[in-house]
Amino acid sequence: MEAKFERLEALIERRPFLLSNIVLRQNPNNVYEWLNRIKLCEHDTYLVIKTFTEAIKTIDPLIAFGKCSKVWIKFAKFYESHKEISNANLIFHKASTLRFKTLEELSTVYCSWAELHIRNNNIESAIQILKHACNKPAKKSAESGSLMYNINSWSLYIDLLESQGEFEKTKTAYERVMTLKIATPGTVLNFADFLQRNRFYEESFRVYERAVLLFDWPRVYEIWIIYISKMVEKYAGTKLERIRHLFE
Repeated sequence: MEAKFERLEALIERRPFLLSNIVLRQNPNNVYEWLNRIKLCEHDTYLVIKTFTEAIKTIDPLIAFGKCSKVWIKFAKFYESHKEISNANLIFHKASTLRFKTLEELSTVYCSWAELHIRNNNIESAIQILKHACNKPAKKSAESGSLMYNINSWSLYIDLLESQGEFEKTKTAYERVMTLKIATPGTVLNFADFLQRNRFYEESFRVYERAVLLFDWPRVYEIWIIYISKMVEKYAGTKLERIRHLFE
C-alpha cells in the first residue's frame, strides 16, 4: 500500500510536466507553454538551462505561437541573474541573428541586450549594440524589415548618446531619424528641445518647419502650438513679421 501511495505522489508531482508534454506535442512552437514549462523547473538550475536550450532549439520564430523573442530574452536574463554576463551576451547575440515574425521582436531583442549592458554599467557597449541595430540590414522575411526603420531602437540609442553628453552624435542620430521619416511627434519635440537646451534656437525652429510637413492633423497641431509659443518666447517684440507669418 505504501508503495502505491509513493507512486501516486510521484505521478501527482509529475502531472504538470505530463500535461506540458501533451501541449508541446500538439504544438512544439507554443511559446506560452515553453515559458510555463520553464517556470515549472525554476527549483532546479540545471533543468531550467536544459529546458531553455530545448525551447530555443525547437521553436521556429517565423511560425511561433506567441513571441519567440520572450524565450531568448528570459534565457539571457536568467544568466544575468546568476552573474554570467558572458553567457547572457552569447544568448542575445544568437537571438539577434534570427528571423522573427515582426520587426518589433528583433527591436525588443536589441533593446533588451543594450539594457543588459546599461544595468551592468557598460554604457559604451550598449551604445555600440544599438548603433549596430540602427544600421542593421533587412532580413529576407515577408514580414520583417530593417531595424533602420524602427523608432524604438533609435529612441534608446539617442537617449544613451544624449546621456553621455555626445552632442554631435546625438544631433546626427536625430537628423537621421528625420531623414528616414520615422520620427514621431514626440521625437520631433525632443529634438527641438535638445537643440534649444544647447542654445541652437534657429536650428530647432528649422526642425519644427520640417516636422509640420511630415505630419497630418491632428498630430501636427501640438507641433504648431509649441513652435509658435517657442518663437514668441524667443523673439517677442523683435520679429513680429515672422511671428505673424507663423500664425497665418
